[in-house]
Amino acid sequence: MTELKSCPFCGGEAVPVYSDKGSLYTSNILMLSAKGTVKCKKCEVRLQRIYSRVGKAIEAWNKRAESEWIPVTERLPEGKQEVLVTEYGDTDMGRRFDGRWVDRYGDKMKDVTAWMPLPESYTE
Repeated sequence: MTELKSCPFCGGEAVPVYSDKGSLYTSNILMLSAKGTVKCKKCEVRLQRIYSRVGKAIEAWNKRAESEWIPVTERLPEGKQEVLVTEYGDTDMGRRFDGRWVDRYGDKMKDVTAWMPLPESYTE
């Protein structure tokens, strides 16, 4: 059986989610060749794409778990540097300001679970 790694954001259990005629559902039977995606049971973050085979979705999820995302429970960025953040399963830019997360417009962000430094700018 293909092992699913835990959620890279909250550490929760990940489960395959199957797609059938536009509906998403979970099953206690692993159907690697069925259409679907993967989601976290705890924070409900999921892959944005529906894969033609759940086996491919599991591969993508497991690669994602090896990314450079840093859970906010482990550490926070230094100073007021802008970083990529995950809030409600979406990725955006944000920063810490006066002990809280704000987006690039200064609006409060409520549920940031992970962050990563911005990549270096492209140069030729």
